[in-house]
Amino acid sequence: MGDLFHEDVPFTYIDTVFKVMSGANWHTFQVLTKRPERMLKWTRQTLVLNEHGYLPNVWLGITTEDQHTYNERIEIFHKIG
Repeated sequence: MGDLFHEDVPFTYIDTVFKVMSGANWHTFQVLTKRPERMLKWTRQTLVLNEHGYLPNVWLGITTEDQHTYNERIEIFHKIG
């Protein structure tokens, strides 16, 4: 398993992945990341998300190793959507 929002993954590739997930709306996808700052940056510039800023069949989330990283990442994650 990889992190779609890793620094080496271009936003154009992330756009393509989300377009595929959007087209397969009979599935529910879960996208987790340790990099909510990149997820936030992508969500603010992409045209793939609907007018409400999300896709109903794609669940975004973060992963954390401990309480400290949770506290850091959740603040950034809450700014998404």
